[in-house]
Amino acid sequence: MSSPPPTARTQRAIPSASQATQKARTDEYLADAALPRASIKQLRAVQAGWKRLESKLEDAMTDLIGVAGQCAECEADAGGEGEGNWEELIANLDKEIRKLIDSAAELEIRRGVYDDIISQLETQGDDDEGDITDLTARHKRLSTSALADYRRKTPRQKYLQSEVYRKFRAVIWDMLHPGGGMPPLSHFLPKEAADGDDSDSDVEVGGVTQNFKDPLTLMTLENPYSSTICPHAYSYGTIKEYLGARTRECPATGCKAMISMKVLKQDKALAKQIKIAERREQQGRGGTQGGRGKSQAHVLLDDDDEDEEEE
Repeated sequence: MSSPPPTARTQRAIPSASQATQKARTDEYLADAALPRASIKQLRAVQAGWKRLESKLEDAMTDLIGVAGQCAECEADAGGEGEGNWEELIANLDKEIRKLIDSAAELEIRRGVYDDIISQLETQGDDDEGDITDLTARHKRLSTSALADYRRKTPRQKYLQSEVYRKFRAVIWDMLHPGGGMPPLSHFLPKEAADGDDSDSDVEVGGVTQNFKDPLTLMTLENPYSSTICPHAYSYGTIKEYLGARTRECPATGCKAMISMKVLKQDKALAKQIKIAERREQQGRGGTQGGRGKSQAHVLLDDDDEDEEEE
């Protein structure tokens, strides 16, 4: 008995010999063909997708910093008593924030290779052949080396200069040691043999106390925006009025960095730190345990509701 003829779906799933041959020829052509300058548009579309991923990673890191602050607040209120191993939970969060920082760093490396390729294409004329062929293999070759270099780094080399990791440790420290300056990040990143003797000489500057004041108004920051070229943050409304469309000196005392709105970035993690600090101040450290317990029951709900309203 002969087998039934293939259905239309089966026919589409099994390419004919001519289709397979054509695909092989196309792959061979694309592997050898030089990228024209017109390819920049397609490459920028890929870049846009990576930037969306970067934004999601930033949101995830911000949320995790908020959770870390809430856990530290619970540990501070418990005073080492009651249920819940907050110390272990915070240690696990530390591992997770490092993974997110690594993912962001590796994504930046991959995107940087595309930036270089686009820059090279931009120097070509519209009709020039250029010398960039086999884009996939080229990107893999260039990014593999940089990724391997990053992955060989020690934790101190990866996170000592990370602003995200600093904010993560700061929100925990502020809850557990109110009013006390946080030690340098090297305190949380034990030195390994590969770190050498001078890996952190530029950051060993003693304890740091978190400052939630706008340098222009000296009032608590509102909708904070942080500079990407100096360690200062500002209320969005006041810094926008101060800068306008100009480049001016950072208003923080003693800072000579020249900033503009282009180098400022909304700092959701800092906003969460401010909310937690304000709540702690309102509750006071001398309240009853019952009062503190009641406030803790609303910690997560309050923050979630506020974030939804902002969106």
